[in-house]
Amino acid sequence: MRRFNPGQTLQYGLTECSDLLLMTMADIRICSISSYSLVASFLSGGPYLWYEPQLTVSGEFYSLWGCEPKQMEQGSLSQRSLAFVSSLTCNALTDDELPVDFMGTAMNIGDELPRGLVRVLESRLRNIDPRTNLLEYGCLPRFEQMLAR
Repeated sequence: MRRFNPGQTLQYGLTECSDLLLMTMADIRICSISSYSLVASFLSGGPYLWYEPQLTVSGEFYSLWGCEPKQMEQGSLSQRSLAFVSSLTCNALTDDELPVDFMGTAMNIGDELPRGLVRVLESRLRNIDPRTNLLEYGCLPRFEQMLAR
């Protein structure tokens, strides 16, 4: 601080940045068309819900960006995603039959959580169990010792 003398401001309470960080730490985010929820979901790498009426519908698929002129061009990210997801879903009748878990879930008011999303959230809860986290006084097995028995 003394060496470089950076400009400083004293901040009391929560800020937009701290709010964003808190949103990224949530197990699931409920998004709207705002840069704030987009950034939080992008940074978190976790599942999110998107209000269905805000999504673009193209045939059997939802998209945020698929109807943008550049994304409608052959070879765009949206077109490549459409081809990939089409190949995954061509034989699946339910989300239980899909080989991937989708990060986003389209939901309208009154919709039930899809089973695939419930499965992802249950897995997340199992993975953050403090009994299996050394930092929270948990423990983990020594597999090499177990194999030696």
